[in-house]
Amino acid sequence: MCQHRSDCGTYTILHGSALWTSYYTDGNVAGVFVTSDRMDNMVIYKSPEFANTTVTAMYSNGIGGDEQKWSHNDHYYGIGLDFNKNETVFSVMVEMYDNKDLNADKTYLVTLGGQQGFGDWTFWAGYQYAKGSQMMPAWKAASTGLSASGVTQHAVTAAIGYMVFGGEWKLQGNYAHGKVNEDNQKYNIYSVGTVYEYPLSMRTQLYAYTGYGKANKYLKNDGDFNSWTACLGISHNF
Repeated sequence: MCQHRSDCGTYTILHGSALWTSYYTDGNVAGVFVTSDRMDNMVIYKSPEFANTTVTAMYSNGIGGDEQKWSHNDHYYGIGLDFNKNETVFSVMVEMYDNKDLNADKTYLVTLGGQQGFGDWTFWAGYQYAKGSQMMPAWKAASTGLSASGVTQHAVTAAIGYMVFGGEWKLQGNYAHGKVNEDNQKYNIYSVGTVYEYPLSMRTQLYAYTGYGKANKYLKNDGDFNSWTACLGISHNF
């Protein structure tokens, strides 16, 4: 929910990861967490801030396109709490997809994440429980052959960051353990990523990144999870 973007901007409150989807899924949180992207017909409410806390609620009655009645589309419901004070950031989110268009069981996601700064050091950590998910990490959808009961999994992520030589070095590890509910096939996903980001200006930064991911059992031959990446680049915000 709170992990979604729109053409009007981003409304994400998801915390707990130093490496997001700007880097390839080898090593970032999307390699183990179930995440989603843009949705149609989204209604969003964000509360005023109270005691450094805000509440965000989201609803979508349009997942699945405009070729059928809204009542037959997949619907999304989400609510989350975001706390932000000084160097302490924390969020908790509960989400549900009814999967009507897929004729599948409902999907439930519970996600916790936060970060804490200590001067030059920053620490991140997150946890997610997914039940009946028709999505898997790395944006793999139900077209990969999941049954109506989907997958159930637990995932964790942890990272450290350190300001050094005028930039920031980050190191992150991720792990997920799950099963395909129809036949109880299990899988594990491991990944690690590291990056050094150096700001040239307020809008421009250089970066060097490398990541590695490996999965076994049900996903052992899946190239989206068993791979590595190395890259150098420059990014500029307009």
